[in-house]
Order: sequence, then structure tokens, then C-alpha cells
Amino acid sequence: AQEFMLVDPIQAVYPGLCILLVVLSVNFIGDGIRDGLDPRKTTIPRRRLDQWRKQYLKSGI
Repeated sequence: AQEFMLVDPIQAVYPGLCILLVVLSVNFIGDGIRDGLDPRKTTIPRRRLDQWRKQYLKSGI
């Protein structure tokens, strides 16, 4: 493969870009799965937060 690199270096760009795209895709998919399944998620849905506020304001706490 080194002989072809000296003659036509663009041949190394296409496989490199394919590897880059695969790695980025797997990384983003992994981040999405981690965010979706994280049990220690700190954000509370807005609707549930509003329900809790109404409940505690009525009870006087």
C-alpha cells in the first residue's frame, strides 16, 4: 500500500473518512443510549415539577 500512497495519496483519504464517520456515529449512538438509560438523571420533566409545586403549595409546606 505504501507504493500507491506515493503515487496517489488521495487513496488514503477515503478510508480515513469512512473510519471517522463510523467512529463518530458509534460515539453519538452511545451517548444517546447513555443519556436515555441514565438512572441518575437530574432533570425532572416540567409537567411533573409543576404538579409537585401545586401539591406542596396547597399543603402549606
